[in-house]
Amino acid sequence: MTAYDLKEDFFDIYDEHPLSREDAEDAFDAWKASIPDDKAYDPFRGLAKAVENHREFIFNYRDCPSRISNGYTECANRLINETNMMGRGHSFETLRARTLYRSLSRHRGMALRLSSRLSEQEWVRLPQVSLRRCLSHPPVRGP
Repeated sequence: MTAYDLKEDFFDIYDEHPLSREDAEDAFDAWKASIPDDKAYDPFRGLAKAVENHREFIFNYRDCPSRISNGYTECANRLINETNMMGRGHSFETLRARTLYRSLSRHRGMALRLSSRLSEQEWVRLPQVSLRRCLSHPPVRGP
């Protein structure tokens, strides 16, 4: 068995949506048992150990009828981290304002300049109260 086959077999556990939780756990156990003893396959044993450590939570995914995931949250966190890296260490207030600004520009369907003025009606419709606070009142720095 090659590493590619092991990877594909692992993905098949999650790609086969009609599987019940018990079937998925049995498929994982069979996959885990199929990992060769060769040292080259240690990364797969590490993956199997991680799944075992969080087994209950990972396989709870099968019990949920709507297949909820936190993919949106993970993507948002990645975008925030990228913004922080591009800014080379923004302050928390600046990072929060830039993140909320990105959300605001998508909400309005156009790009805004941070210095542009919004009408009173637009301010009222904003879902993020902290965006108003960040843009209207820059944080005061200590001495």
